[in-house]
Amino acid sequence: MTVQILEGIVGSALALIFAYVPFVSEWYYAFDDNKKKVIMLGFIALVSGALFGLSCLGWSDFLGIQVFECSQGGVSEFIKIFMAIAISNQIAAKISPQTEVRVASPE
Repeated sequence: MTVQILEGIVGSALALIFAYVPFVSEWYYAFDDNKKKVIMLGFIALVSGALFGLSCLGWSDFLGIQVFECSQGGVSEFIKIFMAIAISNQIAAKISPQTEVRVASPE
């Protein structure tokens, strides 16, 4: 598996999870658009950071790729991967069929 494929899978999976997993989508769509963007960006940062951490610990070998190296060059790769995941996430969110999410109103 290449890093580019992994980026696409991770970004798309995040978009689809937040759109279609029942309890996640209900929680997520209860927020206004600005808060949803910040939440999604936070999750993308969390996933990118986890990939970086797994690589630095040497645990990313189970993926079959070395995503990052633990150096200053690795930090620039982290930024590139973060951006690629964010882009694939937004593409998947835009092209996936929109469903009506019923959000319980607080009473």
